[in-house]
Amino acid sequence: KVRKDSLRYAGNVGHKVIRNTVGIFPYHSAFMGADRIEIPQEYNGKFYLYYMGTTYGGDIPTGINDVSQVYGEETWNRKRIGVAVADDINGEFVRRDTPLLEPRDCRYWDCTITTNPSVAIMPNGKTYMIYKSRSSVGKPLKLGIAVADQPDGPFERLSDKPILDFADSNMHIEDPFIWYDEQKKKFCLITKDDVKNGAYG
Repeated sequence: KVRKDSLRYAGNVGHKVIRNTVGIFPYHSAFMGADRIEIPQEYNGKFYLYYMGTTYGGDIPTGINDVSQVYGEETWNRKRIGVAVADDINGEFVRRDTPLLEPRDCRYWDCTITTNPSVAIMPNGKTYMIYKSRSSVGKPLKLGIAVADQPDGPFERLSDKPILDFADSNMHIEDPFIWYDEQKKKFCLITKDDVKNGAYG
C-alpha cells in the first residue's frame, strides 16, 4: 500500500496575501482542489491559473486511509492539465470543463499523462506550454511543448518528440519553468533533475 498524498488525493489551491515582501503570508482563502499550479498570469485583463488535477475510477479518497498500489497508479495516470480564469487576482477563478491537453496513443512518448504545466504568454496572446509525460509506469519523465493562439487554448503540440531526451534510461527531468527573456529574445527553461532507479538525472 502507498500513502495517499496531497498531489493525488487532497490537493487544494489557496490564496495568501502580504503587504510587503518581508514576513509571513497570512492565509486568505482556498478556492479549488488541484496541485502543481503556476503563479496566475495576467493577459488582456484576465488572470490564468494553470494547474494539474486528476479523476478517480471509484470513490474519491478522503486523504486519510491507505490505498492500493493499483489504485494509486490508476489515479496517477489520469492526471491532466487544466486552467482556471478570473477577472481579478482574488477570484473567482472558473475552471474549464475539459483538460487543455490530452495524452496521445501509445505510439508516442506522452501516452500516459499530461501534467506539470508551465506557460509563457506572449504580448499577442500566443501561449507556449511545457508539460511532463512518459510512455508508461517506470519509464523516464520527459518534457514536451505545445502552443495556442490564446492563453486558454486550444493547444497543439509543436513536435511529436520530447524537447529533451536521454539515451540513459535512468536520466529524467520534471517540474519545468519557462519564460521569455525580452532582452535576449530567447525562451528560457529551468527544470529539476529527478531521481530514478537510484540515479540522478
